Amino acid sequence: AAGRAMRSRISNLPAAVISILHFQILLIVVEKNPDVKHVKFSGCYNHPTLIPEKRERMPEVNPSNNRKWIILLAIGMGVFLATIDGGIVNIGLNTLVNEFDKPLVVIEWVVLAYMLTISSLMLSIGRLGDMIGKKRLYLAGLAIFTTGSVLCGLSGTIYWLIAFRVFQAVGASILMALGTAMVTETFPDRERGKALGILGTLV
Repeated sequence: AAGRAMRSRISNLPAAVISILHFQILLIVVEKNPDVKHVKFSGCYNHPTLIPEKRERMPEVNPSNNRKWIILLAIGMGVFLATIDGGIVNIGLNTLVNEFDKPLVVIEWVVLAYMLTISSLMLSIGRLGDMIGKKRLYLAGLAIFTTGSVLCGLSGTIYWLIAFRVFQAVGASILMALGTAMVTETFPDRERGKALGILGTLV
């Protein structure tokens, strides 16, 4: 049993290492870039009769060409990892059944816990980003996701693995909820569709 648990930890380490490397890259890119910032939007239906007034335009941001595409790459890596972690575990369900010696109905919660956590937090995370700033919250989510990935790789029992998957999903929900918003704020109108299309291919 101890040997199986050790092999399971070793097999999960590559994903944890990738997450750590991505965290370092995105921390440098996003933290030092002044163009990714919090933008507070005001409502456009303030008239008592609910007749829409002139909609406030999103502020134009004009970072250099190289820098904005690097931002897209860094954010895209985070969204890609958060998305792929939701389904890639399905490939290893039989391996987890053998390694942890638990029935499939228990092992399935490794996937279900991740998906349910993301689904329940996405809406509130978006609102929280509007309140406290997207960049700060995105970096916190990246740290949570990275830490959760490491802990999942080191978990010795299926129950710890499920618990760490919930923790990891908290960070993933932040990455998925705020990644698109940050790309939208970074690119000007004429390039925003292209940037969002590229980001969508990673999802």
